[in-house]
Amino acid sequence: MEEAAPGNKTAWGTWGEYGGAFCLPALILFLVYIVFGIYPFGGRTLLLTDMFSYYVNYYHHFREAVLGDQNLFYSFAQTLGGESMGLLFGNLASPLNVVFLLFPAAMITEAIFTLTLLKVGFCGLTMAVYLKKSPGTGRETTLIFASLYALMGYVVAYGFNLMWLDVLILLPLVVLGTERLIRGRGWQLFVLALALTIVVNYYLAYMVAIFTFLYYLYYALSFGPDRNLTAFVVRFARFLAWAALAALCAAGAILPALYSLSLGKLNFGATAVESTQLFFDTRFSALDFIPQLLPTVYTTVRSAGLPVVYCGLLPLLLLPLYFLHDRFPLRERIAAAGVLLALFFSMQIDFLNTIWHGLSQPAWFSYRYSFGFSFFALGLSARTLGAWPLMPRRRLLAVLVFWLAVFVLLDKFDYAYINNTDTFTWCVIFFLAYVFILTAPARPAPRRFLPALLCAAVALELFVNGLSITRALDEEFTYVDRSQYYSVLAELQAVTTEIKERDRDLYRTEIKYFQGNLFQLPLGTYSLSGHIYSAAANTLLRSLGFSGYRYAARYNGQTPLSDALLGLKYIVRRNDESSEVDVLALAGTSAKNEYQYEQLFSQGEYTVYENPYALPLAFPAAEPILTLPLRRDAPFIFQNEVLGALLGKSAEYFTPAVAAEPVYTAVTQGFDDAKGHKHFLVTGEEPPSISYTLTGRGDDRMYMYIPSDYVNLLSVYVEGEFYAYYMESLVVPINSYQHVRILDMGAHPAGEEFTVELRLTAADFGLQELAQAGLYMKDPQFYSFDLAKFAADITLLGQDVTVRKERDTRLIINTTAREDQVLFTTIPYEPGWLAYVDDVRTETVKVVDSLLAVPLTPGEHEVRLEFRPWQLPVGLALSAGGVALFIGLSLAGVRRARRAKQAAPAGSGEPAAEAEGA
Repeated sequence: MEEAAPGNKTAWGTWGEYGGAFCLPALILFLVYIVFGIYPFGGRTLLLTDMFSYYVNYYHHFREAVLGDQNLFYSFAQTLGGESMGLLFGNLASPLNVVFLLFPAAMITEAIFTLTLLKVGFCGLTMAVYLKKSPGTGRETTLIFASLYALMGYVVAYGFNLMWLDVLILLPLVVLGTERLIRGRGWQLFVLALALTIVVNYYLAYMVAIFTFLYYLYYALSFGPDRNLTAFVVRFARFLAWAALAALCAAGAILPALYSLSLGKLNFGATAVESTQLFFDTRFSALDFIPQLLPTVYTTVRSAGLPVVYCGLLPLLLLPLYFLHDRFPLRERIAAAGVLLALFFSMQIDFLNTIWHGLSQPAWFSYRYSFGFSFFALGLSARTLGAWPLMPRRRLLAVLVFWLAVFVLLDKFDYAYINNTDTFTWCVIFFLAYVFILTAPARPAPRRFLPALLCAAVALELFVNGLSITRALDEEFTYVDRSQYYSVLAELQAVTTEIKERDRDLYRTEIKYFQGNLFQLPLGTYSLSGHIYSAAANTLLRSLGFSGYRYAARYNGQTPLSDALLGLKYIVRRNDESSEVDVLALAGTSAKNEYQYEQLFSQGEYTVYENPYALPLAFPAAEPILTLPLRRDAPFIFQNEVLGALLGKSAEYFTPAVAAEPVYTAVTQGFDDAKGHKHFLVTGEEPPSISYTLTGRGDDRMYMYIPSDYVNLLSVYVEGEFYAYYMESLVVPINSYQHVRILDMGAHPAGEEFTVELRLTAADFGLQELAQAGLYMKDPQFYSFDLAKFAADITLLGQDVTVRKERDTRLIINTTAREDQVLFTTIPYEPGWLAYVDDVRTETVKVVDSLLAVPLTPGEHEVRLEFRPWQLPVGLALSAGGVALFIGLSLAGVRRARRAKQAAPAGSGEPAAEAEGA
């Protein structure tokens, strides 16, 4: 595998290599999808986990924002409404997303298919650029290592997070720019690549920045021109200055993203302190790490998953040779080992892993920066293969024997996630093939074909791994069927279109059918369910009794009062209730335990109900709402207080219902914790349960709420019949959406007693650890609801007001205010909202710690609300300044280079060095 002389390479040959590096990995993945059955070669789509729950809906939103009437910076389709700049710069800022504008909305899954192949191809292309431009890598094997990078385990397992692939496309250019910076070959590539990385995905750009810091230390210590500490520090300071310039150029993305995070997203994950008991807690053993380097090995992308670091078997043969051969300077090998160990310990040690994730543990994809390990390992392997003629063949055989011994050891441990026969068989086959090719006779004729033969073997390995991991993902989560996805979407679009044609006001609509988080985005409807960036909105909904967890909420736990308050005007239900399975909710779905509004119309498989009590999203209300505090763990009292404060009086719509002393079966009460939770332990073999006896109140429906900060799983039985699951999702029971929520218990005859039984059912679903921990909960709250009283009082609000949406970032509200009234809205408070009352700028006010209100004087008013956060224009102005500085410094460098060239003695033959800039 000898490195070709520079003079033997034609421009056509170079571009041919680049074209091959783009096409080969894309072709391999395309073949994987053909065999697996992705449409049009089967009925499947690439909609899986977050791609189904989130991203496909983001892409619909992107299309409508560019081609339709949605907005990229604010959306009422997010729970209650909220800024979407974090969504833009975290998921939608890739220039390649133009692909979604070329496909109709009815082919969004085909656009995702096409874009995935394009991004994998670009990963191969930029890696090829890096390999050809970086000194010491084997140019004859560019195609091999470009393909290994483009289809490494991280891409195959995490590739449905499409916005992450943009960062992988840019990573080789960032690293190449770092190398050029250290060698004094210019700073422009580094600044441009890093700035673009920040723009396309600020989250992974943070990880790239940490990796780039490590890489700078490795490369500067290995190849840098500096031999004294002072010169090294000066050059490092210059590196930081160029990184700061990249950040300045990307300020238009950074400031809006920071604004989004400041609303609470940073608080949704476990912090470094919360997630570790000791500073050096480990997440896995060193031996557990080894199988992750092998093809066809998949653990899970959930929190329990191990690092995804597979990047081919060829690097497993070459890396030991790199560290064993003295052709590479000792300081270089020591520095390289330091980077690999730093990355390994970052993944193994919990505290360091948390730092890489921005001091917040992710819910899934626990090692999102593991791409750095694979990239660095591939770079070292490419250097090794580039120096292959100087490598002793016997050492390669020793490495092969070592890995065969490792396979025997791993087989003894019998890892559950390794199919020993398949995995080890493929490993032996490919290892023997690579050793045979690398140790082939040195005669010129056969060696001419060895690079192609090696490339073919690598391509086959990548195909085998890609197909295996894709099937493993399907077994764990199931790729969504195309016909099912589009049929449901088309039916819901027809229903929501009919609602919009009947009612053109601003209101909220809830669909009791799960089609992924934020699936209201392609429907153009506004709801309560979905992804939340605002911690304040999350807390408000939880305080009102809705279910939710950290970064999302569910329309589950509603009452007529909360529906009316939040402007929920229409409910869409699927007629076939047996098929209405919300995999993240699992509340009882029968009509007996959900308040029913009057039927408006039916269409296809769906029926629409209209809420006659729904309030507008903004209306005049009494001033006591300005001072009402948020109350947690008491949703019935809080709902009474909110409506009373809006009306300016004290009122009870929910009335406590006192239960008899509970009856414990096969459980015993233990200690109480500091927050008031009671601990119940299972003591017998009977179904463990706690029963409460209550008395019916006729037409007044009964409700239950059980506060708890702990993970539990309960089944609720009423009069001995199953009623609903409570507290946790059955499908994803651990670290999932908490279903501490209000549960509608229905109406019961006045004066008649009925029982409510809480059964601890964790053990029934194989959750033995959860069952052994017992149940932690505060005392259940039982309340009845006076509908007649509520119906009479709710009509006093929302009069003499019209709310018109000109666009998502501009609302016009015409209203008449009385003495001591304010304009109350159910729009989440954000500093970006500006209020103009009769064209006079008026300060906005935050009420109940979360919602927007505007002070009013008595009389008629036109209130204009405009969403104009200062972070976006200021960020864009800073970016413009950064770009201007970039251009100015580049031009200054060009002028200095010209002067240096003119000043050089005639005929000296010394080319002027490329200026580094100021």
